[in-house]
Amino acid sequence: KLQEEGKAKLQERINSPENVAAARAIDMMASHLERYNIDSSSLFSSFDLNKDGSINHFELMEGLKLVGVEGLTPFDIEALVSILDSNGDGQIQLEELQAILD
Repeated sequence: KLQEEGKAKLQERINSPENVAAARAIDMMASHLERYNIDSSSLFSSFDLNKDGSINHFELMEGLKLVGVEGLTPFDIEALVSILDSNGDGQIQLEELQAILD
């Protein structure tokens, strides 16, 4: 039941009207995985530029360019981080990205 509530909250955050660009970015990442037949772990590795096990705002913005997402505002990036960052530490870990893309 807790897992279902967590998924419902996540879907609510994604569908929020102010997150249109963030939701589009998530769709583009998912399409990239499918198109190139890679998994979310590989995508995470390509985004994690300093290889510290977390993706910060800058790494996210740069990584999104690799999958064809450009023109996001700082607000859009912040919205995307808020969707992906389930533990609230301001960065994205592999498990958080996998929860969205797998």
